[in-house]
Amino acid sequence: MAIRHPGFSFQPTNKDLFFHYLLRRLNQEPLPDPDVVRDCDVYGGGDPWNIFDKARDENFYVFTMLKKKNKSRVDRTAGSSTWKGEQSHGIRDSRGKLVGYKKLFTFKRKAGSNAEANKAENGHWVMYEYSTHPHIETECVLCVINNKYARKVNKKECQKLRGRVQLEEENRPAKKARLLCYDHPNAVDDPSTASPPSAPATTQA
Repeated sequence: MAIRHPGFSFQPTNKDLFFHYLLRRLNQEPLPDPDVVRDCDVYGGGDPWNIFDKARDENFYVFTMLKKKNKSRVDRTAGSSTWKGEQSHGIRDSRGKLVGYKKLFTFKRKAGSNAEANKAENGHWVMYEYSTHPHIETECVLCVINNKYARKVNKKECQKLRGRVQLEEENRPAKKARLLCYDHPNAVDDPSTASPPSAPATTQA
């Protein structure tokens, strides 16, 4: 969530995002807050974890341009994977007229890749896309993107950090002992514990 002032957070409804942000952007009108929804190249910028912080458990609000394959199809590839459509819901105005869509996408790895290993490492990314009906020529949309595994990523990083600290603590006595040896390479035993010298041998006349 985009924090604007201490104690307040940006929690818009679907209609807030569509009517007060997307439509105003398309009509070149001032936005209610120009800092909470930024421009971002979602499809040309690579994998989402290279664009957004995968460890942050929050929504990222952005305007982006669609990549068109042709007049009726959109190229959803981004980086090493593809944004796959899951659901679509219509957005209607106060008179019940269909004016736009809210679509759900998930970032799916391409065939032949290890999807579970990728999720464990980079997270599970979800995107809600707000678009107009019918589509206009600019093809600018508003997207809400988040990593569903952000808390797991944070937990994993914490576990790694704790592991490194524990390993350093365990190795510290051994390091100290080695340093003492290096500092006193010719050290002798305590004289009080040393064995007395043996008596010289005698010979008979």
